[in-house]
Amino acid sequence: MKYLKVCNSLDTWYFEIDDEGTAYRQVLNKLGLNISSNRKHKGYDFFLSDQKIEYTNPPYLLISKNEFDKIWNESLQALIIEWNRIKRELRIGTEIEGYLEIFYPQGLIINLFKHDAIGIVNYGVIENITPSQWLYPKHLIKGTVLGYDEINYWIELGNIEVFEKQID
Repeated sequence: MKYLKVCNSLDTWYFEIDDEGTAYRQVLNKLGLNISSNRKHKGYDFFLSDQKIEYTNPPYLLISKNEFDKIWNESLQALIIEWNRIKRELRIGTEIEGYLEIFYPQGLIINLFKHDAIGIVNYGVIENITPSQWLYPKHLIKGTVLGYDEINYWIELGNIEVFEKQID
């Protein structure tokens, strides 16, 4: 992975990208407030870059993993109490219900709306067992908690079923 930042007069953007330029994590520091790509934000929604980042060209500056992790972890600090509540509530083996929110490089992001939590599902696990017309935002998903992604504060899901029904 490579770590970058871009600064302008008001904002600083931080990126974690792979060798092809695909962003996996992103933080916006806006006037001292850190907003991370692992959660839906009221003003920015989910905002992970969907374009390849040509990091060899300005205005991108290469930074260390430690610098990126520092800003990422600062953005997570505001969520730690909520994250611990979610893990207590959604223990491994718990059956859940949610809806497909967005596609990320890590997998399908699932809105676990009854728990105010975010789930993650490996796309490859369900693409061959689900009609392609159901693999769109708002489609109902049921599954089981398999574990916890401590880097993104996501619930790892398995035993997934995607349904034709959509959430309003």
